[in-house]
Amino acid sequence: FFLHFTGSANLSTMKRSAPEELGDPSKRAKPAGGGIAQDQLAAMKAKVEEKRRLLLEKQRAAAPAAAAATPAAGSAAPDISQLKANVAAKLAAMRAQGGMPTQRPGAAWGVPGAAAFHAMQQQAVRPGPLLLDKQGRLVDASGKEIKLESRRPDFIANIGAAKDAAEKKATEQGAAGGSGSANPYFDERLPQKEVTRDRRKFNFNEQGKFVELASKQRAKAQLEKLQQEIEKAAKKTGISNATKLALIAPLKSNTEDLTVPDIEWWDAMLLPPNGYASLDEEGGLQVALAGGKGREVITHLIQHPVELKPPGESNQVTALPVMLTKTERKKMRTQRRKAEEKERQEKIRLGLMEAPAPKVKKANFMRVLGNDAVSNPTMVEQVVAGQAALRQRDHKSANASRKLTKEERKEKTVSKFTKDAKIETKVLVFRIQSLQNPSHKFKVSTNARQYYLSGCALMTKNEGLNLVVVEGGAKSIGKFKKLMMRRIKWAGDEDADDDDDEDDAGPKNACALVWEGSVGKRAFTNFEAKMCRTEEFARDHLEKHGVPHYWDMALADAVKESA
Repeated sequence: FFLHFTGSANLSTMKRSAPEELGDPSKRAKPAGGGIAQDQLAAMKAKVEEKRRLLLEKQRAAAPAAAAATPAAGSAAPDISQLKANVAAKLAAMRAQGGMPTQRPGAAWGVPGAAAFHAMQQQAVRPGPLLLDKQGRLVDASGKEIKLESRRPDFIANIGAAKDAAEKKATEQGAAGGSGSANPYFDERLPQKEVTRDRRKFNFNEQGKFVELASKQRAKAQLEKLQQEIEKAAKKTGISNATKLALIAPLKSNTEDLTVPDIEWWDAMLLPPNGYASLDEEGGLQVALAGGKGREVITHLIQHPVELKPPGESNQVTALPVMLTKTERKKMRTQRRKAEEKERQEKIRLGLMEAPAPKVKKANFMRVLGNDAVSNPTMVEQVVAGQAALRQRDHKSANASRKLTKEERKEKTVSKFTKDAKIETKVLVFRIQSLQNPSHKFKVSTNARQYYLSGCALMTKNEGLNLVVVEGGAKSIGKFKKLMMRRIKWAGDEDADDDDDEDDAGPKNACALVWEGSVGKRAFTNFEAKMCRTEEFARDHLEKHGVPHYWDMALADAVKESA
């Protein structure tokens, strides 16, 4: 303690005064000739000796207190010279080991006690030796094992959670402890519920969650689309109606469990307790009245209840539309247009509508314009021509606005030939002698598709047995029948291709109508022309569509004609 106190005080004093008073070469006054004056050097030495003497006196005065605080080797306290020697020996040993620097602050100034102070300070800062036992464990000087607490880095969120768990556990232990003894109003029967606010945590979505959700939505959309397609196909084939009937029909298990009761519920109010045994031989039922006479309950009379109209039905009588003739329709159109023109004139007369400009043409502009036409006929003629061109342009633009587009025209044509097919499906069966002419095949196939007809054209090698079957609405069937029976010249085209030396007595090409009638639904989806090698293949093709009797009728007609 003495060394530390006196050494620190002297060192701070020496640091402040050494550059000025101990003769720092940079601070010394130099003589004019470049050397140090002898009087200045003597004065500086005197000051240093005076300082040293004062310091030694202070140390001697403080020596008894330091000897009492610090144990000594002998009875007398060591003097400053002996202490310096000990410190110097220790410093030399430390320098030899390489643990101390060779230069120390204050040593260059010759301050007493500075070197010892720095040596003790370095020894205090330097860590102690590492002591290990035979097992390699860290021990202290007495040989006891030293257990070091290991610290691992952790997230702040985990540290907070552990802290909250510890506080909660401490709170529960405190509540389960002596709460009753501390609080005179504490009732142990009441449930203890901790009033705490749960910490809000992050809820992260798992990887692939939204991908799975999107795949489910796509699968659901595909399933709905497939169900719609199945429903459309079922409506076309009639499977949906059969399915509905199957759902309405009772199950076999339900019908087997039904038992016939002794008295039906509709007869229970009329029959006496003995049931149907009370009926007489003729099937009548006599019920005894209070006067002793009987009254027959079941008779041949029928009670008709009064019919009441539903509350939501209107009582107004709606008139059916009247079909007018062509003359009547023209008359009504004339009357309607006359009424509209009269109404327009009334509005012009009242000022509600501006009067239209006079319709001037080259034939009447002299009569309509009068003096203006005489004064400048060229200008008037140009004005009249401009008005006529304007009227022509307006007329064409109005026609163009009313004109249907390509899609609208196609839709109109389709509806014209298919709307009556929804009401009734008609069928035509034709037998043709020969369909080898490409022109005939083209006309038959093209017109059938243009009229939106379904069916087939079966061609065989047997002359006189080529079949054409078409299905469709009444309008399309009528036009196709006219094509087959009138428009196509079956015999004329073949006569032009025949050779001159061919026998004229042979059979000519012709078309005959085998059967015409109505069916419930179509057997074909579209029209196709097919070449069959034999008659059996032709009949098998019709049998696939459920109409083999068409071939049987055509064959019978051909046999009848040949006979």
